[in-house]
Amino acid sequence: MKSKMIIQAWNMAEPSDKAERRMLEAVLEKNHSYRRRTDGYRILRPVLAVILLMFMTGITAAAAQRGHFRDIFSFTHAVTGTAYENADDEITVTAVPEKTGIAVTAVPADMSRAPYREIEEWRISRCTLCDQDGRIIDENPVTAWAPCISGTINITIPVTDMKPGTYRLTITEFTGRRKADQDLPVSGTWVCEITY
Repeated sequence: MKSKMIIQAWNMAEPSDKAERRMLEAVLEKNHSYRRRTDGYRILRPVLAVILLMFMTGITAAAAQRGHFRDIFSFTHAVTGTAYENADDEITVTAVPEKTGIAVTAVPADMSRAPYREIEEWRISRCTLCDQDGRIIDENPVTAWAPCISGTINITIPVTDMKPGTYRLTITEFTGRRKADQDLPVSGTWVCEITY
């Protein structure tokens, strides 16, 4: 009974003009600060989306610079093998003319990374030898398998009857293998100038 009387008395009491003005200002300030916060988020969302897109594009571009594995598919879409691509910056290639052909030295930058730590023997499977006028002298000659000794691969490309001049050797694929495993194509683009 006393509580009802207290509630009724409270409801009858009206706040003074100062108190009413303070309450109204507090409510308006609260609504206005909420509006400012949501306006900031409205502007911030597209900015965050653009930053996230730039970040993801940067990661993709960085990943594209390194070598990566890719599955090889048959015409029935079955996986028939694996290839390693974009190895340009991971293998340093030099070429020197010799009497029996061209001596190619390939040095993988990091022998502790896959696939280099797994491969026991290497050979050049795709290359083109052009003269200074751009005419193809030899294309995809068969090379012998060469072991990787202390992180260095020495392969000889058999070429005969080379005339004096400048030549350009373009290697686009090495093939690596190890015992009881399928050959692994390692692709990239390595260009060497050779002078006989």
